[in-house]
Parts: sequence; structure tokens; C-alpha cells
Amino acid sequence: MKRIYSLFIAFLIFGNWGYAQCPAGQKQVTIQITPDGYPNEITWILRENGTAIANGNFNGATVCVNETSCIQFTIYDSANDGICCNFGNGSYSILVNGAVVHTGGNYGASEIFETGCPAGGACSNPI
Repeated sequence: MKRIYSLFIAFLIFGNWGYAQCPAGQKQVTIQITPDGYPNEITWILRENGTAIANGNFNGATVCVNETSCIQFTIYDSANDGICCNFGNGSYSILVNGAVVHTGGNYGASEIFETGCPAGGACSNPI
């Protein structure tokens, strides 16, 4: 029992909670969401080079993508009032390799964030 306890403590200290270990040539994209008072209104989708690779609700996610990929994150609110500030101080953050690249929450029905995309490479960034 003492050994199991020691292993558990070592895992707590050195373990990597919730983050994917990405192989060489890939970057880690993490979506963190703090919902407002109505979390069931929240959905999101993450696209890599236009292809959906992950989606969810008020729970976030961590995925690995190619280092050179165009990443597009879209968050939706079915009540068209975003997640801040009418019914709580909700927010979301997008992290790439552990660094925050975007935060938001005060939007209406949806908001789009793109990173690593060439000019004119996505509908919200036309030439």
C-alpha cells in the first residue's frame, strides 16, 4: 500500500493532467471554457485546414495538429447572448503549445478565431 501511495504522489507531482503529448512536427491546441449560467447553450467546433477534427459543449479539449495547419475555432451560443456577461462571467481561451493566443466570451450567436491561416485562406479572412 505504501508503494501505491508513493506512486500516486509521484504522479501528482510529475504527471501531466489533461494535455496531449504531441509528436514532433505537431502543435498542441487546447480549448478552455468557463461557462456562464447556461452551459447547455454552448457548442464549439475546431477545424484543421477546413476539416472538422473536434467538437464539444461547455467542456474543452486538447488535440494535436500539424505545425503548419490552419486552425479555425468556432464557438456557438444557442440563446445568441454569448457566455459573458448577461448571465455570468463566462469565457473561453485558445492555447497553442501552452501559450494563450486568444480569449473571448462577449459575443452573440457565434465567434470565430483563426490561427496559422494564410491570407484569404478562410471565409472569415477573404483576400
